[in-house]
Amino acid sequence: MKIVDPNNWPRKTSYNTFIDYSDPSFSITTRLDVTRLWNRCKDEGMSFFTDFLYIVMRQLNDIEEFRTRLLGDQIVVYDVVHPGFVVIKEDESITSARVEMVDDYPEFYNKIRDTIDYTKAHTSIANMNEGFGNDVVFISCLPWMDFTSITNPYDHSNKESCSIPRITWGKVMEDSEHKTMAFDVSAHHSLVDGYQVYKLVKKIQDSLDSLDLFI
Repeated sequence: MKIVDPNNWPRKTSYNTFIDYSDPSFSITTRLDVTRLWNRCKDEGMSFFTDFLYIVMRQLNDIEEFRTRLLGDQIVVYDVVHPGFVVIKEDESITSARVEMVDDYPEFYNKIRDTIDYTKAHTSIANMNEGFGNDVVFISCLPWMDFTSITNPYDHSNKESCSIPRITWGKVMEDSEHKTMAFDVSAHHSLVDGYQVYKLVKKIQDSLDSLDLFI
């Protein structure tokens, strides 16, 4: 982890502009073509959620702005950030789980699947994301429905929590040739701009097209 000096930082103008906004968050929803990954998962009996999450976390960690957080009165950049994701239980209540990020795909896949199974069976928590820390990304998936935009809850009295990006995706929709999916990125505008969201979306789409991270 490194500490950022806001007075000697390329993002100084954005930071100073938005840091005291009552609502400094912004959200961008786009569509991704997930045809190749969807077909791969179906052919090989793999979890689409887990494979897509792996692509998201690998590419997100490659962009510094998505690893930047507010911590107390400091701006920090973590070396790596980890997925903190929603898990729906058999009674349709939701809870959350955090998994340490690893680049090794088989290890990542097994950790996610084991954590989901354990969380469904055992976890009961008072508050979502409790004890997660700031070095996470909040992940939600709505595989039952498509959407064109979405908002995420923020506690704007908690600047540290508000500095954590939110990633949400929806149902895979199919036409005659392609499978596409809504994909939303919500972030703190002092730390992330629209250009970084573009970079993330492009990197994810490139990986969806090539499946290079699974080679």
